[in-house]
Amino acid sequence: MKKEIFKKAHNLTKGIIKKGDNYRATFKLALSFVYSQLKKSTNSIEEKLASKGFKVWENYGYRRIYLNNIETIANMFGVEMTFSRAAKGVTMYYDCQTGSFCYNCSSSRKSFVESIINAIKNN
Repeated sequence: MKKEIFKKAHNLTKGIIKKGDNYRATFKLALSFVYSQLKKSTNSIEEKLASKGFKVWENYGYRRIYLNNIETIANMFGVEMTFSRAAKGVTMYYDCQTGSFCYNCSSSRKSFVESIINAIKNN
């Protein structure tokens, strides 16, 4: 995650820097911009899930949205279930602090869960 942020910031800096500019100062501004864009996208997923009726759980220094009923979530975001028991044994939550989805499932259900995550991000 950190590596990707720095790569984006360096690419942005290389694209806008001109002869005589201070690379370090320009990079600092680019890094701030990339980080703020990441924060906006993270907040939008949290807001998107909250608008669908999911509750934010905060305790012990964590801030998460648990996505318990995978079947309902799949239907809500238009993900087609390939077989009737695709959602069985899947646990998933969205970590609001890191902006990432965490899940636990068997390898046969991994592509199904990832398609739900992509639908949530792109919807």
